[in-house]
Amino acid sequence: MKKILFLIMIFLLTTGCTIDLSDKDNNIKVDNNDKEEEVTKQKVEGKKSTVKSPLTLGDTGITSKFNVINNKYEPVSVKLVRVMDNSYIEDYNNENPDDKIKKTSGFKTIAIEYEVTLTNFKTESFGTDGLLETEILDEKGEVFRKDKVKQIIDIKVLNKDTGILENKKGSVIIAFQIPSNYSNYIVKLGTKDHEIAYFKL
Repeated sequence: MKKILFLIMIFLLTTGCTIDLSDKDNNIKVDNNDKEEEVTKQKVEGKKSTVKSPLTLGDTGITSKFNVINNKYEPVSVKLVRVMDNSYIEDYNNENPDDKIKKTSGFKTIAIEYEVTLTNFKTESFGTDGLLETEILDEKGEVFRKDKVKQIIDIKVLNKDTGILENKKGSVIIAFQIPSNYSNYIVKLGTKDHEIAYFKL
């Protein structure tokens, strides 16, 4: 009888240990999966900005871009790479005689390049371009108006990378004209009611 009771106790202990070990294994496995997801998930890099606290040349900011895959605005990184000199605009006009940037009396032409990185931004197999909605603001954050006091001549896309894939980057070059005597302006990149990047030049 003692022998039978001893065998039953050993069986129960063995079964209990097996269940406990099985539970622990499951917990460890779940934890490992969570860690793997955290490691593989990439973060959209950049600083948040406002009109009162804008970024400057060379900074990377966070803005938004419409994604046709899921019909949502998603965050992307944007970096203002450079402001072109007049020679770039002259070269552009020489290479594009039918699409010249026309000089306007009392205005100066400014061309800038910005770079967009599509972190965790799914695209079609052929990719997308890096074009962002753009406005030029004065130092108070107001859009330049087409009136007698101050105005901006239309923003023109001079060049853009196409076929940018998820987690890759591409650049866009745009040009615009503002009054010659005006120097304090802000480039607004992004869409209203979503994340926007502001760069002061």
